[in-house]
Amino acid sequence: MAVDREPPLPPEADERPGIALTSWIRATARLLADAGIPNPRSEARCLASHVLGLPLSRLLADVDRVLAPGEQGELDRLAALRARRIPLQHLTGSTGFMGLEIDVSPGVLVPRPDTETLVEAALDFLAARAASRPGLLRFLDIGTGTGCVAAALSFHLRQRGIRHEALASDTSPEALALAARNLARLDLAETVRLVHADLFPPETLALDLVVSNPPYIPTPALDGLMPEVALHDPRSALDGGPDGLDILRRIVALAPDRLLPGGALMLEHGAEQAPSVASLLEDQPGFGSARMIRDAGGLPRITLALRGKEIP
Repeated sequence: MAVDREPPLPPEADERPGIALTSWIRATARLLADAGIPNPRSEARCLASHVLGLPLSRLLADVDRVLAPGEQGELDRLAALRARRIPLQHLTGSTGFMGLEIDVSPGVLVPRPDTETLVEAALDFLAARAASRPGLLRFLDIGTGTGCVAAALSFHLRQRGIRHEALASDTSPEALALAARNLARLDLAETVRLVHADLFPPETLALDLVVSNPPYIPTPALDGLMPEVALHDPRSALDGGPDGLDILRRIVALAPDRLLPGGALMLEHGAEQAPSVASLLEDQPGFGSARMIRDAGGLPRITLALRGKEIP
């Protein structure tokens, strides 16, 4: 006679087989797409790369791996947070900028790819200035935040063998602490000096270049920004006043006295603000004509002017 047997017990949770990485990426991409997040598959891969400790190139070659329960649990936790529009960079703790890994944290503006245009233009200017004027170059980064602009400029100038020293100012102690960490990791703490100051430090030396990505979002537009920005970037790093130009006006008014002859002021701004920023610079005594520089998307993103001379 057959003996009745009780059905086998399910395996313990930590013994259950996980799903394949490719299945997790596919399911998470659907979750993020439903939450209205652009490029959801790319973001799912970034989360997997972070949790599994694999570069994206290795991740793509290993998509059939089976996730351990602990790995899947952490991935699911981060995916749920991302679906709530917590910035991806806050979940991974860092972001790429000009080929560097920059630590980020809540309470400090997350670096944007648009700002790489500012750094590239500044590098071109300083390289040309170094070729025509021997000696130590000096630049100031106003509103440094994570320190990404000052760090990237200094790092790539060092790579090119261009002697320089820099100041980076901010009013936020939290931002300055984060910038200090980024500079230290890149061995730039001795080259870039951080200063707690509103725009220009009082001891500012004569400078070859002033760069800034200041707050330039018009106040009425703040609530219409994507949730990652409106809810998680500090308002003080975004709000540029009624027309977005309050801080830019102050920088333009103060910069000529800090720049050496032929030195440059470079400002990031919104695309629609380019004509207004050019007018500010051209109307300010001490500057010559202004020139606009487009970002990778073809939008006018940077405006520059030279102290006491026209741009060739």
